[in-house]
Amino acid sequence: MKSIVQSKVACVDALFSSYCLSHSCQRAKHILKATVAIAAVAISFSTSLHAKEPTRAIQAAKADRSMLLDVARAGNHIVAVGERGHILVSEDTAANWQQADVPVAQMLTAVSFPSSKVGYAVGHDSHIVRSEDGGQTWTLIRDGLKAQAALNELAVKDWAAELSRVQGLIDQGLEFDPEQPMAFEGMSLIEQLDEVQWYYESAQDKLSETITAPPLMDVWFSNEELGYAAGAFGKLFKTEDGGQTWQNLSGSIGNIDEFHLNAITGAHGGSIYVAGEAGFLVYSHDNGSSWQQADLGYDGTIFGLIASKDGASVIATGLRGNTFISRDKGLSWQPLATGVDYSLSSGLLFGDASLILVGAGGNIALSQNNSESFEQFILPARASLSAVVALPENQFLLVGQGGFHRFQMPVTAQLAE
Repeated sequence: MKSIVQSKVACVDALFSSYCLSHSCQRAKHILKATVAIAAVAISFSTSLHAKEPTRAIQAAKADRSMLLDVARAGNHIVAVGERGHILVSEDTAANWQQADVPVAQMLTAVSFPSSKVGYAVGHDSHIVRSEDGGQTWTLIRDGLKAQAALNELAVKDWAAELSRVQGLIDQGLEFDPEQPMAFEGMSLIEQLDEVQWYYESAQDKLSETITAPPLMDVWFSNEELGYAAGAFGKLFKTEDGGQTWQNLSGSIGNIDEFHLNAITGAHGGSIYVAGEAGFLVYSHDNGSSWQQADLGYDGTIFGLIASKDGASVIATGLRGNTFISRDKGLSWQPLATGVDYSLSSGLLFGDASLILVGAGGNIALSQNNSESFEQFILPARASLSAVVALPENQFLLVGQGGFHRFQMPVTAQLAE
């Protein structure tokens, strides 16, 4: 059997080849979450790789040492999620961990708790699970494979209608589409018809193939009812009823190249930030009703987004330590000199003006002065890190390769508080 690394890398290559064929592009690969290595976060479709994979997360004695991709606070609980559907819960400030009963066995990539009891986790195959008891038990509220099957059927109907519309314009003797979609900009109607025909036939082919769904990479909830989930191929979903129904916002954010979306965050008052490949970052200040695209002056991948509680400040972390900050709710962005040239996946704003960033190779960047300067640290084990939460007494709990890690803020940094 292939190792996790071999399997995930193979998935990246296979999916990238498929993506290029379907988009006629030669765009370079962008790692979805470099901080946990390609193996941990590469896009994979478990239904096609593991026909007999379990439908629920298996209770594992060493689950706390497995690959963990995100961690969040749920009141007095700390909840971490990761590979094989593992969800671990601590009630004693990370001293001990209990594995939760989870109705999926696919990798879970992100978790969000808008309250002490209600939380959501997302992952591969576009599954979404919900907890109402601080992470102890979970319910599948969105079966990503069933949802994808419905989307596949809808795609056939939509492309059939578009094919009929374009053919009708040609029959009228028109040369160009007066209401041409942006995806076909500059094409004649004959060229557009050929493209639409290809999409229609591709949609038909999917109905006879094994159903696969792209992974969701991040989730953020403003409250127990209102939340968002983002993922591969530009997928962006919104719920206003606690996950009972989901609106597809993928086509409303101007992501015509379907860049993978790796990160989403927000703040009270309706501010939402979404980012991913090729420096793509959009924001909304009206709960997703309208969107503006930010100009970072950077075309590399963004892996993490961190927002202050009021949404005034937002940090975006990316490849090779590239990090940017906006202090005007996304309108303008400035680079931060973190002193780290490894990819940074996520971070945490804490105190009055402090920021900790974590990433590949055990790298940590710490600022105590409103991001004006940073100290750099490296975990002795050099385990790649994906997320962080604060613990008492100037400690931090980090998750990533090998499960849980701790970082003690140095005395010099504490004195600077």
